[in-house]
Parts: sequence; structure tokens; C-alpha cells
Amino acid sequence: MKKSNKALLFSLLIYPGAGHVFLKKYVIGISLIAITSFSLFYIMSVAIEQALLVIEQIQYSDVPTDVSSISDIVKKQLSGMDNSLFNTARNSIIICWLVGIVDSYRQGLVQD
Repeated sequence: MKKSNKALLFSLLIYPGAGHVFLKKYVIGISLIAITSFSLFYIMSVAIEQALLVIEQIQYSDVPTDVSSISDIVKKQLSGMDNSLFNTARNSIIICWLVGIVDSYRQGLVQD
């Protein structure tokens, strides 16, 4: 299998930047890995924080534990959230993944 195809598959299926690391383009690869990892960490920390707030509201109030009541609490919690950083983190993951796929394939073609 050609290096370009392997690099493309690594970046596509494993993690953004994995194809660059395979091609020994460490600076670009580690940069993509770091940006994606920090963005994922931020998204997960926001999701866990929001989930804990919803759980706290359910535990300490007289909310019935049916699906519609819990859904209303989640909607209220999400409507008060600042989405700009969350959207930036999500977009950076998408951009890193696309750059990783396209550039690792391009770099692989040069090395083939």
C-alpha cells in the first residue's frame, strides 16, 4: 500500500495528525493532535459540567422523573449556555480533521 493511502487512512480513521506522524512530519502532526485533543477536552468538560448541573437540579427539586420534565430541564440548561467557545472547539476539530486528511494524503503523494 502506498504511503499516501496509509497516511490518509490514519488521519481519517485514527486521529487527525496520525497520518502526518506516520509520514514523519512531526510538527504538523503533533500540532493537529494537540489542537484536536484540547478541543475535545473542552467539549467533554462542558458536557460533563452541564450534565452535573442537570443532575443536581433533578436531585434537589421536586421535579418528576419522567422524560418530558428532564427534557425541559436540559433545554433550559442549554439555552443559558454560552455556545461561542463550544462552537469554536467543534469547528476546530472539523477543520483539523479535514486538514489532516487532505494534507497527509498530499504529503504522502510527495513521498511516494
